[in-house]
Formats: sequence, C-alpha cells, structure tokens
Amino acid sequence: MIQTVEKLAESVAALPTDERERFYRLLNSSLKNGGADQEHELSDENFRKALKWVDEHRKEYDGQFVLLEGGEMIAHGTDPKLLYEEARRLGIRAPFVKRVKAVVLPFGGW
Repeated sequence: MIQTVEKLAESVAALPTDERERFYRLLNSSLKNGGADQEHELSDENFRKALKWVDEHRKEYDGQFVLLEGGEMIAHGTDPKLLYEEARRLGIRAPFVKRVKAVVLPFGGW
C-alpha cells in the first residue's frame, strides 16, 4: 500500500499546476463526503497554508486581492468579485479571498 501511495504522490507532483489543483479539489470533495471531522481538519490546514502564503508574498501582491486554495494562488487582481466568480467556476465552495497589504501598521489606539 505504501508503494502505491508514494507512486501516486510522485504522479500528482509531476502534473501541470492546473491539473494538480483539479486533483486536489477532487480529493478534497471526496474527503468532505467521508465525514465532518476530516472536512474540518482539511479546512483548518488550508486556512493556515493560505495565511502563510499571504505572509510570504506581501510585497509581490501589495494592494491586490488573491484567491487561494490552501497554499496555492489560483488567481489575483483588483476586483474581488471577479475572484469569487472564478472560484465558483472552479468549484471552490469556500474561497479564501484576501486583500494583500505589504505594510501592516500596528494599532496604537488613542
């Protein structure tokens, strides 16, 4: 079984980015049908990956909105509505869309 899983992982890693994303979405969908606990764990992990991605790419996408699926950017632009439409088109049920700011000022209060 382990050899089969390792070979599958190698095959998935060799896919072009768009096909790899499609595979992960299909896998995610199948896990969601398997139970609520798996869905919750997967969404938490995707959220953490998305936040990490935003931190790592702040300067590169400053002022833009990004659509992320876990730690991978699906699309970016200045209109978040278009990103939500793209997510819907791709079958992403709970899209992570965020405006990226390179410099985040701390709140000092008055």
